[in-house]
Amino acid sequence: MIFDTREETIPAATPYLCADAAASASWQQTLAGETRLKVGLAWTGSAGHQRNPFRRVGWERYAEHFGGMQGVAFYSLQPGAGADVAAARAAGLPMLDHTAEFTTFDDTAAFVSALDLVITVCTSVAHLSGALGQRTWVLLDVNPHWVWLLDRPDSPWYPSATLYRPPQFGQWDPALEAVARDLSARAARHHAA
Repeated sequence: MIFDTREETIPAATPYLCADAAASASWQQTLAGETRLKVGLAWTGSAGHQRNPFRRVGWERYAEHFGGMQGVAFYSLQPGAGADVAAARAAGLPMLDHTAEFTTFDDTAAFVSALDLVITVCTSVAHLSGALGQRTWVLLDVNPHWVWLLDRPDSPWYPSATLYRPPQFGQWDPALEAVARDLSARAARHHAA
């Protein structure tokens, strides 16, 4: 309101954040041997956040929809979630976890910059990835944070973001089926390139 910002005047030039170049290069070198599509995953926000029960998708749903997918290497972007990562692996979703090496949000930014895609719920990872100009797919609940607006698959704040919304409260499966379909298609194009 103070700036009288309207949709057509949103300052959406991205990236407006840049990861440390040396740290990004180091992660790119670490991940260079991976020829599959490199996808970072975040499945929950802070457990203490009052809206987290509504926005949380959970590793279980990711495992159900992404497990066994060909041509994709999954990476956890969920710090302190070693037990979740182990459970996801046991459930058929192979996921690598370098988050123990992240000491600051700058480290997360550098890692995100080395990926091909981020799939996340509405949490800081979504905003960081969008601000970095990284291709970002965000799963939103039916009453999302105001910046995501309503009834649209894109974001005027983050032009590199694609938004996936459930048709009704708690009905994540249709949104995740769309993400899985789009992810399979992107992985196939990546493999063909």
